Amino acid sequence: RIGRYSDAVKLFDKFIAENSFMSRSSVARVRIALSYEVMEEDSKKVKELYMNAINRASDNYAKYEARIRYVGMRIARNKKLTEKDLEYRVLLARDEEENKIIDRNILKLLWLVRLRSFISNMELQKAITYLTSLPWHDFKPVEKRTFEADAAEVVYGLIKQNYDKGEYAEAVKIWEIYKSKYITKVAMNPYLNFIVCNSYLKLGLPESFARTLSAFKKLEGSVVRTFPIWIERREIGSVKDMVAELDIIRAMMQKEWTDGLRRLSEIRKKNKNFIKYNYYRALLSYRLGRHKIAKKSFDSIFMESDRVELSKEEIANLVTGYIETLYALDNRKEFLKRAEALLVDVEKSANNFLKLAKERLIYLIIEAYGENKNISLDKTIALIQKFRDNFSKSPYIPRVTYIEAKVYLKRENTSKGEKLLRKILEDENVPNYLKEMARTDLTSIMIKKRSL
Repeated sequence: RIGRYSDAVKLFDKFIAENSFMSRSSVARVRIALSYEVMEEDSKKVKELYMNAINRASDNYAKYEARIRYVGMRIARNKKLTEKDLEYRVLLARDEEENKIIDRNILKLLWLVRLRSFISNMELQKAITYLTSLPWHDFKPVEKRTFEADAAEVVYGLIKQNYDKGEYAEAVKIWEIYKSKYITKVAMNPYLNFIVCNSYLKLGLPESFARTLSAFKKLEGSVVRTFPIWIERREIGSVKDMVAELDIIRAMMQKEWTDGLRRLSEIRKKNKNFIKYNYYRALLSYRLGRHKIAKKSFDSIFMESDRVELSKEEIANLVTGYIETLYALDNRKEFLKRAEALLVDVEKSANNFLKLAKERLIYLIIEAYGENKNISLDKTIALIQKFRDNFSKSPYIPRVTYIEAKVYLKRENTSKGEKLLRKILEDENVPNYLKEMARTDLTSIMIKKRSL
């Protein structure tokens, strides 16, 4: 009880050696395991001690406590769970006899382990539901604070999950429901405030954005929560840096590229280590048509990718801006080399924001293939078919069909090329400029045939 755990272990060991037949020896085994856990001994050893206490217990109370603490060690403290780990959750179940011996201390421990088991397995919706079932009115202030800290982490996880999927309305809805209930009860989480402000920006809600941003600015210098940390944080700088970044995002959403670049320069003067400087410099330079500067910044981002952590949406913006910049620089050899490598990475990714980037990427590769006589017909047609399979309703389909026709003509397959050009003329949805180009090509074919 006074924290002399090494001494306690020795005495408990002696007690067990002399009195193993007594039911209190079951409690002693649990306390030995708990002592080693508190002293942060090897987790494998601690789990073995709890399992030993479970298997050798003659006291039901001690046995159930050991089961709860074992699950706590195996699941609630584990961020990389396996199916085998999750099977041990069955140890938390209790029968009628065990219900009779459960007191408030064991119940509190059980609630905490159940909650943290949900969190560690990222079952956050179950966790938030479980929180509403707890008897909050019975908690002492220190106990309530423990559960509130866990609850704030659950809320952060739910908001981040929705934010990462682009479901900004759901993210701010969760924020508004649980902000005063859990989040404001514990130390601040700067990145949570950042993504909520950004979500309001994405939703086009300026008043809500301004209100949340005003509160966010006041957090500068406040104590930051360091425990419990179940959900990974992003390292993006101080509160001041994040507020400045929101100004840049707002300028970009309003297509004020020059103003965004000016704000970025101001941040750079104040903080030379602003971690996302090259990201915003690349995108803003690309938007302003300064492609050489943009390419240099994009290349820098890829070189420092292990240091700069970007959201899924930011990665999609990065890919789109990069391929557009490479294409605009008119070096088709370099473009194809990098674009084909990017396509391999994009196709492996589960990032839902990359769908539009992938569409644009494949389309530009097709454009480049169409210009290059050294690319085989089979390779070009295969990519065109892939584009149609993935993006059947794309606005680029008419243009891709025209490129396909031109490729066949260049490869001296006149009949196939002519057939595709006529298909373009017959389609009501094809833009007029493409139809004019198709007519010109068909006229050239007819003149060539007469000449022959």
